[in-house]
Amino acid sequence: MWIFPQYMTLGLQVDVHLGKLLMLSPEFNVWSEGFRFDSIYLAPGAVLNFTFGRFFAGGGFTAMRYDSKWVNDERWETRFKFNIGYRTRHFKLIAAAVPASGYFYGVITAGLGF
Repeated sequence: MWIFPQYMTLGLQVDVHLGKLLMLSPEFNVWSEGFRFDSIYLAPGAVLNFTFGRFFAGGGFTAMRYDSKWVNDERWETRFKFNIGYRTRHFKLIAAAVPASGYFYGVITAGLGF
């Protein structure tokens, strides 16, 4: 079994409710490869979710740019993002998948709302 590098992710997401069934979630994330923070990915994006009570599922996009102290790479790559999740008034749990380079990056997010 192949083990992929692990990432540490910090981010901000805002949920905008568009009626009872739709939720638009613009976001901005910073990914660090291998928990080192010597190279990072900047990843703004947006996800449109269908809501079913406290559960939601949807998809959108994320635009990623690699930044490293070793390599100066100014390319932005847009990737699809799919997610499912559960939310309460002040807590949200999300499982997401981002297809990239022939693989799917799995992302699990626990968020607090204010």
